[in-house]
Amino acid sequence: MSSTGTPYSLKHTTSWLRIAAAGVALAGLLVAMSWFADWERIFQFGPGAVPMEFNTAVCFLLCGIGAGALTTRFRHWAAVLGAITAGAAIFTRMSPLTTVCFTLLAAGLIRAGIARRPGAGLQLLALLATSVLLLTGAALTGLVLGIDTAFGWGVYTRMAVQTAVVFFILALALGGWAWRSGGLDLARWLPATASVTVMGMVALGSAISQAQLENAVNWDKHTYEVLLTAQTLLQ
Repeated sequence: MSSTGTPYSLKHTTSWLRIAAAGVALAGLLVAMSWFADWERIFQFGPGAVPMEFNTAVCFLLCGIGAGALTTRFRHWAAVLGAITAGAAIFTRMSPLTTVCFTLLAAGLIRAGIARRPGAGLQLLALLATSVLLLTGAALTGLVLGIDTAFGWGVYTRMAVQTAVVFFILALALGGWAWRSGGLDLARWLPATASVTVMGMVALGSAISQAQLENAVNWDKHTYEVLLTAQTLLQ
């Protein structure tokens, strides 16, 4: 039993995680089905809005089931589903921020899922879920205030609003359950977690911006060479 809460509060937190995990899994399934049924209002809220992609929806389905499995005797399935989620996030096309969030949650599910005893690995899960909570909280704030850099880099790498909401709900429930179940001191770890998260995202954002800049320069150079060749042929 956690040293930071009562049996009732732990049971309450577990119930909330199960509800949130089921909701996330159902949301992922619904969005995935909407791509086949062409229910545009579900995977994309409106014209010009960023849609939740099919692979993102599938990853939410896997993460939701994996998070729920952690609260049962089948917690080892969390590791399996987390590994599949990580592979899908890394090797399929998603926004960088979405990829980072799925990778962090997947790593936490894997660590907690492969633990040989209940409660092991929850510290890492709690820290990673809190990082995702901070990232998606900033993304939602950016979406509300119209700050593009808070939820993506460039026009083609933005996170959909429904993606940010689902991430926030899952990270909140999963992180709360991990902190409570592991008997961890949130006040002690939160500043360090926030600092590492911010530094990591600044580094990642800088790397992506540099890559986009280099790609733009190379494309301009290629366009200039094509125009120069065409001009030479016409002379």
